[in-house]
Amino acid sequence: MLALIGGNLIDGTGKEPLDDAVVLIQDKVIKAVGAKEEVKIPEECEILDVKGKTVMPGMIDTHVHLVGGASENLVWKWGVLPPLLEHPLPLIGLKLFARAKRTFEMGFTTLRDVGDIGYASVSLRDAIDSEIVNGPRIQASGPYLNTSAGHGYAMPPWLTRNDLPYLAADGKDGVLRSVRQSIKMNVDWIKFTATGGATINTWDKQQFNDDEIRTIIDEAHERGRPVATHAVWGKGALASVKFGVDTIEHGCELNEELVELMARNRTYLIPTLYVIHSIAKRGAEFGFSTKALQNLKEAVSKHGNSYRLALNAGIKIAMGTDAGYGPVLH
Repeated sequence: MLALIGGNLIDGTGKEPLDDAVVLIQDKVIKAVGAKEEVKIPEECEILDVKGKTVMPGMIDTHVHLVGGASENLVWKWGVLPPLLEHPLPLIGLKLFARAKRTFEMGFTTLRDVGDIGYASVSLRDAIDSEIVNGPRIQASGPYLNTSAGHGYAMPPWLTRNDLPYLAADGKDGVLRSVRQSIKMNVDWIKFTATGGATINTWDKQQFNDDEIRTIIDEAHERGRPVATHAVWGKGALASVKFGVDTIEHGCELNEELVELMARNRTYLIPTLYVIHSIAKRGAEFGFSTKALQNLKEAVSKHGNSYRLALNAGIKIAMGTDAGYGPVLH
């Protein structure tokens, strides 16, 4: 057993911080927390003095892309390739591990990766769980499902590559095959894109049709996997919630009807507030076009209103940063 003694404890319940606290840990499980005079420390216990430090629960980021983000000064020598395809998969895997390690050391003990390349986050999750490497707990979705002309589709149709950051699928048979492939790779979640992004002026558009969305969600749930959807705009978000999606990612265009349905279906919102505002503020530095930044202005305005609407309606909200996309670094 390990005892952390003397720290300034923030227990995560909303109580005031507790000075000179004791935390008892046995086999990676917290057994007791409290004031020094209240928690009995066993005789044969390893003592770690953390006086002057803050002790708190690990943080959770429910929306990250460990494959994405700044390239750490690595330069691909063979010309310009679409985003996330500038390096071979082994190098991407090493970058992914470095980012997870960095995030872990900053206090995030759980990450939900909602879009990787070649199931790299699934492999990292397994390596951490097997204690091959040290890092945060990872919930991995693998590559997200996308239409052949959808948000984030990077490769031109005359080129092929088998380690893309998405699974392009069309029609009920196509999405069924992609969901089953991801489940075969033992993902924790299924992620799909219901709409375009905030920098694309297509907020009235829905990417997968209703039959495709229903098939994705039904098949994932039938096989015990929850489903997340990239749904910046309202039409795709409404269809996703109607068919039982578990989380709406981004949700910039919520309305009363949609929020009421989310409450009834117990759908979580991951608003990723930071990514929208960081692109608006620093997008030009990261290569976003003038047109994209103009389109984003309406998203910023709608996003705040949507968040307040969901909050006031009692929708369950979880924190996600979208780390790895644009200006949001790990």
